[in-house]
Amino acid sequence: MASSSNISNIRLLSRLCNCGRTAAIRIVKTNENGNERRLFFVCPSRYSNTPTPHCNYFKFVDEDDENVMSRIRSNCTACDGITVEDFNDVRTRLDYMETDYGRRLQRMERNIKAMVYFIAFSTIFYFMM
Repeated sequence: MASSSNISNIRLLSRLCNCGRTAAIRIVKTNENGNERRLFFVCPSRYSNTPTPHCNYFKFVDEDDENVMSRIRSNCTACDGITVEDFNDVRTRLDYMETDYGRRLQRMERNIKAMVYFIAFSTIFYFMM
């Protein structure tokens, strides 16, 4: 099986168990039979917390579909690298945003400071009269 830390790109068609419910997908966690980390379909009632009857449906994903392994491998390929031009473009836009927002923040701080001074002066002037 393809080993990858990012398996979010795997797309499998849902299967129905013999009960007519959508089969759950599980991963083998033990290596007793050499099947560790293999995906399998199973009746959803089999591992539920409630004691409901189940149909004993079980099928490994790669046995169910011959091409699934090639599709998984093709989805796990490395992405194309970013070009230097794209990287520099992003860096330029980030620098512009930092300076633009930095100037806006300084202007807002000056306005707040002026309002605080005005309120303090108005309060003092009010009590003096």
